[in-house]
Amino acid sequence: MKNHLFILCFIFVSTVTDAQHTYQNSFIGNLPAPAKKWRSHIQQFMANNPPALNKTTAIKQRLIAGSTYAYDQGYYITDTISLKYSGTRGMLNDYSDPFLYLYSSDPAAFQSYVAFDTSVELSNESMVGQPLLISNRVFCTYDANERLLQKTTQSYSNNAYSDSLKIERIYNAQNKLSIENSFTFNKISNQWDLTSAYKLTYNAQGQIATDTILIDLGAGLIPMGLTLFNYYPSGELQTLIYKVIGLTNTWEHLMKDSLGYSNGAMVFERIFTWNGMNWENLVENTRHLNTNNLPDSVFIRGWDASSNAWQLSEVYVYTHNSYGNPDAVDIYDNANSLWLKFHYYYELYNDNLSVGHETKQSFTVFPNPVTSILQVNSAYTRPVSVQILSLTGQVVMNRKYENGSNITVSMASLSAGTYLLKLNDKGRTLHSQLVIKN
Repeated sequence: MKNHLFILCFIFVSTVTDAQHTYQNSFIGNLPAPAKKWRSHIQQFMANNPPALNKTTAIKQRLIAGSTYAYDQGYYITDTISLKYSGTRGMLNDYSDPFLYLYSSDPAAFQSYVAFDTSVELSNESMVGQPLLISNRVFCTYDANERLLQKTTQSYSNNAYSDSLKIERIYNAQNKLSIENSFTFNKISNQWDLTSAYKLTYNAQGQIATDTILIDLGAGLIPMGLTLFNYYPSGELQTLIYKVIGLTNTWEHLMKDSLGYSNGAMVFERIFTWNGMNWENLVENTRHLNTNNLPDSVFIRGWDASSNAWQLSEVYVYTHNSYGNPDAVDIYDNANSLWLKFHYYYELYNDNLSVGHETKQSFTVFPNPVTSILQVNSAYTRPVSVQILSLTGQVVMNRKYENGSNITVSMASLSAGTYLLKLNDKGRTLHSQLVIKN
Protein backbone atom coordinates (compact mmCIF):
# COMPACT_ATOMS: atom_id res chain seq x y z
CA MET A 1 0.00 0.00 0.00
CA LYS A 2 1.26 3.47 -0.85
CA ASN A 3 2.32 5.80 1.93
CA HIS A 4 0.33 9.01 2.27
CA LEU A 5 1.43 12.56 2.93
CA PHE A 6 -0.56 14.77 5.23
CA ILE A 7 0.17 18.15 6.63
CA LEU A 8 -0.21 20.60 9.61
CA CYS A 9 -0.07 24.46 9.52
CA PHE A 10 -0.11 27.49 11.81
CA ILE A 11 -3.07 26.18 13.81
CA PHE A 12 -1.96 24.60 17.05
CA VAL A 13 -5.14 22.65 17.79
CA SER A 14 -7.60 21.36 15.23
CA THR A 15 -10.25 18.66 15.40
CA VAL A 16 -11.40 16.38 12.60
CA THR A 17 -14.47 14.22 13.05
CA ASP A 18 -15.43 11.25 10.94
CA ALA A 19 -18.35 9.00 11.95
CA GLN A 20 -17.70 8.15 15.62
CA HIS A 21 -14.03 9.08 15.56
CA THR A 22 -12.68 12.43 16.74
CA TYR A 23 -8.98 13.14 16.21
CA GLN A 24 -7.37 15.88 18.24
CA ASN A 25 -4.33 17.44 16.62
CA SER A 26 -2.42 18.96 19.54
CA PHE A 27 1.26 19.11 20.44
CA ILE A 28 2.02 16.97 23.47
CA GLY A 29 4.47 17.95 26.18
CA ASN A 30 6.97 15.18 25.52
CA LEU A 31 7.22 15.90 21.78
CA PRO A 32 10.93 16.61 21.20
CA ALA A 33 10.40 19.05 18.30
CA PRO A 34 7.50 21.39 19.09
CA ALA A 35 6.42 22.90 15.81
CA LYS A 36 5.55 26.17 17.51
CA LYS A 37 9.21 27.18 17.70
CA TRP A 38 9.80 26.42 14.05
CA ARG A 39 6.61 28.20 13.01
CA SER A 40 7.62 31.23 15.03
CA HIS A 41 11.01 31.21 13.31
CA ILE A 42 9.44 30.97 9.85
CA GLN A 43 6.95 33.74 10.64
CA GLN A 44 9.74 36.01 11.90
CA PHE A 45 11.82 35.26 8.80
CA MET A 46 8.92 36.15 6.52
CA ALA A 47 8.33 39.38 8.44
CA ASN A 48 11.99 40.37 7.96
CA ASN A 49 11.86 39.59 4.25
CA PRO A 50 8.63 41.04 2.84
CA PRO A 51 8.17 40.75 -0.94
CA ALA A 52 8.31 44.52 -1.36
CA LEU A 53 11.91 44.66 -0.09
CA ASN A 54 12.95 41.97 -2.55
CA LYS A 55 11.40 43.83 -5.50
CA THR A 56 9.71 40.70 -6.75
CA THR A 57 6.34 39.05 -6.42
CA ALA A 58 7.53 35.53 -7.22
CA ILE A 59 8.36 34.60 -3.63
CA LYS A 60 8.27 30.85 -3.07
CA GLN A 61 9.49 28.31 -0.56
CA ARG A 62 11.82 25.39 -1.04
CA LEU A 63 12.36 22.49 1.30
CA ILE A 64 15.63 22.58 3.28
CA ALA A 65 14.99 19.94 5.95
CA GLY A 66 12.56 17.29 7.10
CA SER A 67 12.38 15.09 10.18
CA THR A 68 10.50 11.95 11.19
CA TYR A 69 9.35 11.14 14.73
CA ALA A 70 8.00 7.88 16.11
CA TYR A 71 6.46 7.03 19.47
CA ASP A 72 7.81 4.52 21.95
CA GLN A 73 7.12 5.68 25.51
CA GLY A 74 7.70 9.20 24.22
CA TYR A 75 8.53 10.70 20.84
CA TYR A 76 11.99 10.27 19.39
CA ILE A 77 13.48 11.30 16.08
CA THR A 78 14.17 8.43 13.67
CA ASP A 79 15.65 10.25 10.70
CA THR A 80 16.15 13.66 9.18
CA ILE A 81 17.24 15.04 5.83
CA SER A 82 18.73 18.35 4.70
CA LEU A 83 18.85 19.72 1.15
CA LYS A 84 20.97 22.33 -0.65
CA TYR A 85 20.33 24.21 -3.88
CA SER A 86 22.16 26.30 -6.44
CA GLY A 87 20.74 29.08 -8.55
CA THR A 88 16.96 29.34 -8.40
CA ARG A 89 16.03 25.67 -8.24
CA GLY A 90 13.30 24.78 -5.80
CA MET A 91 9.95 23.08 -5.40
CA LEU A 92 8.58 21.28 -8.45
CA ASN A 93 5.03 20.58 -7.31
CA ASP A 94 2.07 22.81 -8.01
CA TYR A 95 -0.40 20.70 -6.00
CA SER A 96 -2.35 19.80 -9.13
CA ASP A 97 -0.58 16.44 -9.13
CA PRO A 98 -3.10 14.00 -7.65
CA PHE A 99 -0.34 11.96 -6.05
CA LEU A 100 1.47 14.78 -4.29
CA TYR A 101 -0.16 13.94 -0.97
CA LEU A 102 -0.27 10.25 -1.74
CA TYR A 103 3.38 10.02 -2.71
CA SER A 104 4.92 9.55 0.71
CA SER A 105 4.83 10.87 4.23
CA ASP A 106 8.59 10.38 4.42
CA PRO A 107 10.71 13.56 4.04
CA ALA A 108 13.34 11.56 2.19
CA ALA A 109 10.78 10.58 -0.42
CA PHE A 110 9.15 14.02 -0.52
CA GLN A 111 12.44 15.37 -1.90
CA SER A 112 11.41 13.86 -5.24
CA TYR A 113 9.23 16.96 -5.62
CA VAL A 114 12.23 19.23 -5.12
CA ALA A 115 14.94 20.22 -7.64
CA PHE A 116 17.82 20.10 -5.18
CA ASP A 117 21.55 19.74 -5.81
CA THR A 118 22.63 17.73 -2.77
CA SER A 119 20.98 16.12 0.23
CA VAL A 120 22.20 14.35 3.34
CA GLU A 121 20.09 11.88 5.31
CA LEU A 122 20.71 10.86 8.92
CA SER A 123 19.07 7.99 10.78
CA ASN A 124 19.17 6.19 14.10
CA GLU A 125 17.61 3.04 12.63
CA SER A 126 14.51 3.59 14.81
CA MET A 127 16.42 2.84 18.01
CA VAL A 128 15.09 4.86 20.94
CA GLY A 129 17.69 7.14 22.46
CA GLN A 130 20.34 6.44 19.82
CA PRO A 131 22.05 9.40 18.11
CA LEU A 132 21.44 10.21 14.47
CA LEU A 133 24.17 8.99 12.15
CA ILE A 134 24.79 9.80 8.50
CA SER A 135 23.18 7.15 6.30
CA ASN A 136 23.55 8.54 2.77
CA ARG A 137 23.89 11.59 0.57
CA VAL A 138 22.51 12.35 -2.89
CA PHE A 139 23.90 14.42 -5.79
CA CYS A 140 21.76 15.66 -8.69
CA THR A 141 22.82 17.06 -12.07
CA TYR A 142 20.63 18.98 -14.53
CA ASP A 143 20.76 19.98 -18.19
CA ALA A 144 20.55 23.52 -19.61
CA ASN A 145 16.74 23.32 -19.39
CA GLU A 146 16.93 22.42 -15.68
CA ARG A 147 15.74 18.88 -16.34
CA LEU A 148 17.09 16.24 -13.99
CA LEU A 149 19.69 14.13 -15.78
CA GLN A 150 21.26 12.07 -13.04
CA LYS A 151 20.77 11.38 -9.33
CA THR A 152 23.54 9.53 -7.49
CA THR A 153 23.21 8.10 -3.97
CA GLN A 154 26.23 7.37 -1.82
CA SER A 155 26.01 5.33 1.36
CA TYR A 156 28.04 6.23 4.45
CA SER A 157 30.03 3.67 6.39
CA ASN A 158 33.30 3.65 8.34
CA ASN A 159 33.58 7.44 8.07
CA ALA A 160 33.52 7.40 4.27
CA TYR A 161 31.04 7.66 1.41
CA SER A 162 30.81 5.10 -1.38
CA ASP A 163 28.69 4.94 -4.54
CA SER A 164 25.49 2.94 -4.09
CA LEU A 165 22.63 3.80 -6.45
CA LYS A 166 22.20 5.94 -9.55
CA ILE A 167 19.36 6.90 -11.88
CA GLU A 168 19.73 8.46 -15.32
CA ARG A 169 16.93 10.11 -17.27
CA ILE A 170 16.46 10.34 -21.04
CA TYR A 171 13.98 12.79 -22.60
CA ASN A 172 12.13 12.59 -25.91
CA ALA A 173 11.84 15.22 -28.66
CA GLN A 174 8.89 16.79 -26.81
CA ASN A 175 11.10 17.29 -23.72
CA LYS A 176 9.15 14.68 -21.78
CA LEU A 177 10.73 11.93 -19.72
CA SER A 178 11.06 8.84 -21.89
CA ILE A 179 13.34 6.45 -20.00
CA GLU A 180 14.65 6.32 -16.46
CA ASN A 181 17.47 3.82 -15.94
CA SER A 182 18.46 2.60 -12.47
CA PHE A 183 21.93 1.33 -11.58
CA THR A 184 23.60 -0.23 -8.57
CA PHE A 185 27.33 0.05 -7.99
CA ASN A 186 29.20 -3.25 -8.24
CA LYS A 187 32.11 -3.07 -5.80
CA ILE A 188 33.68 -6.22 -7.21
CA SER A 189 33.87 -5.01 -10.81
CA ASN A 190 34.04 -1.36 -9.72
CA GLN A 191 31.37 -0.30 -12.21
CA TRP A 192 27.69 0.59 -12.43
CA ASP A 193 25.32 -2.27 -13.28
CA LEU A 194 21.99 -1.50 -14.96
CA THR A 195 19.33 -3.20 -12.82
CA SER A 196 15.97 -1.75 -13.90
CA ALA A 197 14.31 0.86 -16.08
CA TYR A 198 11.03 2.71 -16.55
CA LYS A 199 9.79 3.48 -20.05
CA LEU A 200 6.98 6.00 -20.52
CA THR A 201 4.65 6.63 -23.45
CA TYR A 202 2.26 9.55 -23.88
CA ASN A 203 -1.17 10.12 -25.41
CA ALA A 204 -2.11 12.82 -27.91
CA GLN A 205 -2.76 15.27 -25.05
CA GLY A 206 0.77 14.82 -23.73
CA GLN A 207 -0.35 12.82 -20.69
CA ILE A 208 1.37 9.62 -19.57
CA ALA A 209 -0.34 6.65 -21.24
CA THR A 210 1.81 3.73 -20.12
CA ASP A 211 4.67 3.10 -17.73
CA THR A 212 6.59 -0.15 -18.32
CA ILE A 213 8.94 -1.51 -15.66
CA LEU A 214 11.89 -3.57 -16.89
CA ILE A 215 14.07 -5.59 -14.50
CA ASP A 216 17.34 -7.43 -15.00
CA LEU A 217 17.01 -10.95 -13.58
CA GLY A 218 20.44 -11.96 -14.85
CA ALA A 219 20.00 -11.98 -18.61
CA GLY A 220 19.33 -8.33 -19.40
CA LEU A 221 16.28 -6.13 -18.94
CA ILE A 222 12.89 -7.77 -19.49
CA PRO A 223 9.38 -6.29 -19.02
CA MET A 224 7.94 -7.22 -15.62
CA GLY A 225 5.33 -4.57 -14.83
CA LEU A 226 2.97 -2.30 -16.76
CA THR A 227 0.82 0.61 -15.61
CA LEU A 228 -2.02 1.91 -17.79
CA PHE A 229 -3.18 5.51 -17.24
CA ASN A 230 -6.77 6.56 -17.99
CA TYR A 231 -8.17 10.09 -17.72
CA TYR A 232 -11.50 11.85 -17.31
CA PRO A 233 -12.62 14.01 -20.29
CA SER A 234 -11.71 17.04 -18.18
CA GLY A 235 -8.10 15.80 -17.99
CA GLU A 236 -7.82 14.50 -14.42
CA LEU A 237 -6.32 11.07 -13.84
CA GLN A 238 -9.17 8.57 -13.46
CA THR A 239 -7.67 5.10 -13.07
CA LEU A 240 -4.35 3.34 -12.90
CA ILE A 241 -4.32 -0.33 -13.84
CA TYR A 242 -1.27 -2.32 -12.78
CA LYS A 243 -0.29 -5.47 -14.68
CA VAL A 244 2.45 -8.06 -14.31
CA ILE A 245 3.85 -10.76 -16.58
CA GLY A 246 2.04 -14.01 -15.80
CA LEU A 247 3.00 -17.65 -16.13
CA THR A 248 1.84 -17.63 -19.76
CA ASN A 249 4.19 -14.71 -20.48
CA THR A 250 1.25 -12.34 -21.02
CA TRP A 251 0.13 -9.26 -19.10
CA GLU A 252 -2.22 -10.09 -16.22
CA HIS A 253 -4.16 -7.77 -13.91
CA LEU A 254 -2.68 -7.11 -10.49
CA MET A 255 -4.27 -3.98 -8.99
CA LYS A 256 -6.39 -1.00 -9.94
CA ASP A 257 -6.44 2.51 -8.50
CA SER A 258 -9.57 4.68 -9.03
CA LEU A 259 -9.61 8.41 -8.23
CA GLY A 260 -12.37 10.95 -7.63
CA TYR A 261 -12.21 14.76 -7.55
CA SER A 262 -13.93 17.84 -6.19
CA ASN A 263 -13.20 21.29 -7.68
CA GLY A 264 -10.15 19.84 -9.42
CA ALA A 265 -8.65 18.36 -6.24
CA MET A 266 -8.51 14.64 -5.58
CA VAL A 267 -10.76 13.68 -2.66
CA PHE A 268 -11.23 9.94 -3.10
CA GLU A 269 -9.11 6.93 -3.92
CA ARG A 270 -10.04 3.26 -3.95
CA ILE A 271 -7.55 0.47 -4.59
CA PHE A 272 -8.69 -2.92 -5.88
CA THR A 273 -6.91 -6.24 -6.22
CA TRP A 274 -7.56 -8.78 -8.97
CA ASN A 275 -8.70 -12.24 -7.82
CA GLY A 276 -8.42 -13.84 -11.24
CA MET A 277 -12.00 -13.07 -12.23
CA ASN A 278 -13.11 -9.83 -10.57
CA TRP A 279 -11.81 -6.69 -8.88
CA GLU A 280 -12.01 -6.88 -5.08
CA ASN A 281 -11.92 -3.98 -2.61
CA LEU A 282 -8.57 -3.50 -0.85
CA VAL A 283 -8.03 0.04 0.45
CA GLU A 284 -10.10 3.24 0.42
CA ASN A 285 -8.84 6.77 1.15
CA THR A 286 -11.21 9.68 1.72
CA ARG A 287 -9.62 13.12 1.66
CA HIS A 288 -11.13 16.19 3.31
CA LEU A 289 -10.21 19.62 1.90
CA ASN A 290 -9.88 22.96 3.67
CA THR A 291 -11.15 26.29 2.36
CA ASN A 292 -8.00 26.67 0.24
CA ASN A 293 -8.77 23.39 -1.52
CA LEU A 294 -5.83 21.69 0.21
CA PRO A 295 -6.19 18.46 2.20
CA ASP A 296 -6.50 18.73 5.97
CA SER A 297 -7.19 15.06 6.73
CA VAL A 298 -7.44 11.67 5.10
CA PHE A 299 -9.22 8.61 6.47
CA ILE A 300 -7.69 5.31 5.38
CA ARG A 301 -9.85 2.20 5.51
CA GLY A 302 -9.14 -1.39 4.67
CA TRP A 303 -11.71 -3.86 3.36
CA ASP A 304 -12.73 -6.55 5.87
CA ALA A 305 -14.02 -9.52 3.88
CA SER A 306 -15.39 -11.26 6.98
CA SER A 307 -17.73 -8.38 7.85
CA ASN A 308 -18.06 -7.23 4.24
CA ALA A 309 -17.37 -3.64 5.33
CA TRP A 310 -14.68 -0.97 5.40
CA GLN A 311 -12.68 -0.77 8.64
CA LEU A 312 -10.84 2.41 9.67
CA SER A 313 -7.08 1.79 9.93
CA GLU A 314 -5.35 5.19 10.06
CA VAL A 315 -6.08 8.92 10.01
CA TYR A 316 -3.63 11.50 8.70
CA VAL A 317 -4.20 15.03 10.01
CA TYR A 318 -2.24 17.84 8.44
CA THR A 319 -2.22 21.54 7.66
CA HIS A 320 -0.10 23.89 5.56
CA ASN A 321 1.94 27.01 6.05
CA SER A 322 0.98 30.35 4.55
CA TYR A 323 2.61 29.37 1.24
CA GLY A 324 0.42 26.27 0.95
CA ASN A 325 3.39 23.95 1.48
CA PRO A 326 3.44 20.93 3.82
CA ASP A 327 4.38 21.95 7.35
CA ALA A 328 3.96 18.78 9.44
CA VAL A 329 2.08 15.48 9.53
CA ASP A 330 0.29 13.72 12.39
CA ILE A 331 -0.63 10.07 11.89
CA TYR A 332 -3.15 8.38 14.19
CA ASP A 333 -4.12 4.74 14.41
CA ASN A 334 -7.74 3.57 14.65
CA ALA A 335 -7.61 3.94 18.45
CA ASN A 336 -6.90 7.68 18.15
CA SER A 337 -3.27 7.26 19.21
CA LEU A 338 -0.75 9.60 17.64
CA TRP A 339 2.15 7.32 16.70
CA LEU A 340 4.07 9.03 13.91
CA LYS A 341 4.93 12.63 13.00
CA PHE A 342 6.72 14.39 10.15
CA HIS A 343 8.02 17.97 10.09
CA TYR A 344 9.15 20.06 7.10
CA TYR A 345 11.24 23.25 7.07
CA TYR A 346 11.73 25.80 4.27
CA GLU A 347 13.59 28.84 3.06
CA LEU A 348 12.41 31.57 0.70
CA TYR A 349 13.48 31.90 -2.94
CA ASN A 350 12.04 32.94 -6.30
CA ASP A 351 12.53 32.05 -9.94
CA ASN A 352 14.70 35.06 -10.75
CA LEU A 353 16.48 36.04 -7.54
CA SER A 354 17.39 33.92 -4.57
CA VAL A 355 15.64 35.27 -1.47
CA GLY A 356 16.76 34.42 2.05
CA HIS A 357 19.58 32.16 0.83
CA GLU A 358 22.49 33.56 -1.19
CA THR A 359 23.21 30.52 -3.31
CA LYS A 360 25.85 32.38 -5.35
CA GLN A 361 28.08 32.41 -2.26
CA SER A 362 30.10 29.29 -1.61
CA PHE A 363 30.11 28.13 2.01
CA THR A 364 32.37 25.41 3.37
CA VAL A 365 31.71 23.91 6.81
CA PHE A 366 34.27 21.43 8.17
CA PRO A 367 35.02 19.07 9.76
CA ASN A 368 31.63 17.40 9.82
CA PRO A 369 31.25 15.41 12.03
CA VAL A 370 33.07 17.75 14.43
CA THR A 371 34.62 17.08 17.83
CA SER A 372 35.53 20.57 19.01
CA ILE A 373 36.27 23.37 16.51
CA LEU A 374 34.05 23.97 13.46
CA GLN A 375 35.46 26.07 10.62
CA VAL A 376 33.14 28.05 8.31
CA ASN A 377 34.73 29.60 5.21
CA SER A 378 33.09 31.63 2.43
CA ALA A 379 33.52 34.65 0.16
CA TYR A 380 30.93 36.53 2.22
CA THR A 381 32.80 39.40 3.93
CA ARG A 382 29.89 41.17 5.63
CA PRO A 383 29.02 40.76 9.34
CA VAL A 384 27.03 37.61 10.08
CA SER A 385 25.53 35.81 13.03
CA VAL A 386 25.86 32.08 13.61
CA GLN A 387 23.00 30.19 15.17
CA ILE A 388 23.15 26.57 16.22
CA LEU A 389 19.84 24.90 16.94
CA SER A 390 19.01 21.51 18.33
CA LEU A 391 16.61 19.35 16.34
CA THR A 392 13.92 20.35 18.84
CA GLY A 393 14.22 23.94 17.58
CA GLN A 394 16.07 25.24 20.67
CA VAL A 395 18.79 27.84 20.00
CA VAL A 396 21.88 26.51 21.81
CA MET A 397 24.33 29.06 20.39
CA ASN A 398 23.94 32.52 18.85
CA ARG A 399 27.07 34.55 18.11
CA LYS A 400 27.95 37.52 15.89
CA TYR A 401 31.04 37.80 13.66
CA GLU A 402 32.33 40.91 11.90
CA ASN A 403 33.42 38.98 8.82
CA GLY A 404 31.68 35.93 7.40
CA SER A 405 34.64 34.75 5.32
CA ASN A 406 36.54 32.94 8.07
CA ILE A 407 34.64 31.85 11.16
CA THR A 408 35.78 29.55 13.96
CA VAL A 409 32.99 28.09 16.09
CA SER A 410 33.73 26.15 19.26
CA MET A 411 31.29 23.30 19.77
CA ALA A 412 33.22 21.65 22.60
CA SER A 413 30.58 22.59 25.17
CA LEU A 414 27.72 21.01 23.21
CA SER A 415 26.53 17.49 23.85
CA ALA A 416 27.01 14.86 21.19
CA GLY A 417 24.19 14.93 18.66
CA THR A 418 22.92 16.52 15.46
CA TYR A 419 22.43 20.28 15.15
CA LEU A 420 21.21 22.75 12.54
CA LEU A 421 23.78 25.47 11.80
CA LYS A 422 22.45 28.73 10.33
CA LEU A 423 24.40 31.74 9.05
CA ASN A 424 22.24 34.87 9.10
CA ASP A 425 22.60 38.43 7.88
CA LYS A 426 19.99 40.88 9.22
CA GLY A 427 17.33 38.20 9.47
CA ARG A 428 18.17 36.55 6.13
CA THR A 429 19.45 33.00 6.13
CA LEU A 430 22.60 32.82 3.99
CA HIS A 431 23.39 29.18 4.60
CA SER A 432 22.04 26.29 6.67
CA GLN A 433 23.07 22.69 7.08
CA LEU A 434 23.08 19.83 9.57
CA VAL A 435 26.20 19.38 11.68
CA ILE A 436 27.05 16.29 13.71
CA LYS A 437 28.85 16.76 17.04
CA ASN A 438 30.78 13.68 18.20
